[in-house]
This record gives sequence, structure tokens and C-alpha cells, in this order.
Amino acid sequence: MVKERLKVLIITTFYPPSKGGIQTYTYEIAKNLRDMGDEVTVFSISSDGIRKIFSDPFMKVYKGENEKVGLLHVLKPHDCILATTWFPSGLVGIFLSRLHHVPLYISAHGNEILYPESYPLMEKLMIWTFNRADKIFAVSNYTKSLLVEKGVPREKIYIVPNGTDPERFSSKVTFDDILQKHGIQGKRIILSISRLVERKNLGAVIRILPEILEKFPDVVYLIGGEGPMKDEWKRLAHEKGIGDKVMFVGRIPDDELPKYYAMCDIFVIPSKKIREKGEVEGFGIAFLEANACGKPVIGGRSGGVEDAIIDGETGILVDPDNENELKEAITKLLSDDSIAHLMGRKGRKRIEEELNWRKVTERLRRYMIVDKVR
Repeated sequence: MVKERLKVLIITTFYPPSKGGIQTYTYEIAKNLRDMGDEVTVFSISSDGIRKIFSDPFMKVYKGENEKVGLLHVLKPHDCILATTWFPSGLVGIFLSRLHHVPLYISAHGNEILYPESYPLMEKLMIWTFNRADKIFAVSNYTKSLLVEKGVPREKIYIVPNGTDPERFSSKVTFDDILQKHGIQGKRIILSISRLVERKNLGAVIRILPEILEKFPDVVYLIGGEGPMKDEWKRLAHEKGIGDKVMFVGRIPDDELPKYYAMCDIFVIPSKKIREKGEVEGFGIAFLEANACGKPVIGGRSGGVEDAIIDGETGILVDPDNENELKEAITKLLSDDSIAHLMGRKGRKRIEEELNWRKVTERLRRYMIVDKVR
């Protein structure tokens, strides 16, 4: 039986070389569809979100991973269209899907659904856009619940979770050079890697760290990433007298990222929802990357993190507003290597069996094929 081949147009405002969860999602879906033999065109309206469109506008169209083609290629007929966010990608997708009478799919993540709540007209436009999609691919149960709450028909929404690359992220990665770089040989390492924004709640880890250090004086806390909260969290560490134990390592290069995960003992981001600011963790790909390296993870019980972490199996979920709960979770994993290693192994197995980009793309693709053959 000859495999059905798809011609897919992906429209996005988030694409490499910029960094972020949606950028990774878009790139990996495109790459894996191509690896499966489909013809994929990526129309990148901007590389880093709608705000950048106005400050640094550009449009790029990719036929292959590095093969650029003309803008007119976007207007050619495709079997289906995938917009990886509703605005403005979904709006462009509506026009093109109506032009060629092909299905439109829109991905839903998290923040982009909450953000318009402060802007009634924008929220109406969002709901109108989602309602015109043939299918909506939500990355988590929480994201689906947000859409249903807004009045989007439940039957249109399909949960297709995020994934990661278990070949790139692995416990077999060597990391002695990173230990030497930071002078932390022989230390136990708590790690956070994220954009340093308020919802990531890393200040909670810094506030409880003095008590952790009383019991585990060989612990260091590494924070990777950049963002507006960096200076405030640095000041907090110095105020707590642990400035030498909290290391802000800045943006981590792609080729070093697996090494940081592989060398840590615990990965933690106790993120919280800040609804009034439209801030929420729609899923949390970083938890999967750490799990893929065989590491136990700790996350805030909020947003879509509950889909990223199986509580008590691949990691521990905590109330992000309860710092005592966070302290107990970190203490538990530092005190009992057997539990920490078991969670890491279960996390790795889950990535290998379910939450890798190949499996995720296959799941998404099955929904597309149904529409083509019916």
C-alpha cells in the first residue's frame, strides 16, 4: 500500500533562529513531516512573535529545511494548512484555506489565549478565528479547557502534546567541560532553564535555598536564560546571603543545552499562572528535555504543566504559591537517590514511547490524513 503523501503549508510567527517553545514546536513538526515524506512549506511571517513583526518585519518561505523559495509559493494549492498560532497566522490561514477549499488547523498553546482577555475586541477576533478552523490542536488538557471556556466547540479540539528529541537529549551526554567551566565539580546541582519572566517563579527556589543548604551544603543552583526578572532574582540571592550558590549562566548555546540537563540532579521550574497578565505555562517542553536526560523534574501545579509531568512518577508537582511544598519536594529528591533515579528513568521511558517529536507528529498527521481521504 502506497503511503498517502501530504502537501502541508505551515504558517507561523515563531520560527528559528529565534528561541522558544512555539519555535521548537513549529520547526519539529515541519522537520518530522518532511522526514515522513510529506511536502512541507513553512511561511514565517516573523521569527519571534507578533510584536517583532512591527519592529522588524520580514517574511520568509522555506520549502526545505534551509531552502528558501519565493512568497508566491504560499499561494499555490496545498492539501491542508497548519497555523501554529491564531494571530496573525490563523487569520492568514483562513484566507488561504477559503481560497483553495482546503482544511485549516490551528495550534493552541496557552499565553496567546489568555492575553486577549484584557482586549475585548481582540478576544472576539480570537474566538472568531478558532471557530473557523476545521480542527484545533491543543498542546494540553488545560489549553483545551481554556478554549472551551471561551466558547470554542469542544468537538473541534484535539489534544496533541508537545515532545522532545530523545537522541539529542540523553543521559549519555558528557558534560565535564561544563562542570569545569563553572567550577562546580563534585557539587549537587539544581537547575532551571527558561526565559526569566515572572510566571516562571524562580524567586521561590532562591527564597527556600538557604534552608536547603543547611541540610545539603554541597548544592548549587544554576539558572540558565535571560529575561526581565534576572536582576531582581540576582538581588534576592545576595539579600539571602547565597549569591555564591546561585549562578546565573545566561543564554545557553544549543549545543551545550543537553549537557546542562545531563549534569544536573534536579530540574525545577515552579511556574504559576498570572491570569490578569495573560501569563501561563501552556505545557513546558523543558520538563521533557530534562526527563529525556533521565532527570527528575519539579513543576508548579498550574496550566498545562500537569500534562508535562506525571506527579509522583516522572517528577513532582507542587503548589507554586506554597514554598514549603517546594522545599519538601527538593529535599525529598536530594535525600533519596533511588526515588530521583526512578523518576528520571520513568521520564526517559515516557519520552521514548510517547512524547518524542516523531510520535507527536504522527499523531497530528493522522488527523490531517482523515480530512484528505474522506
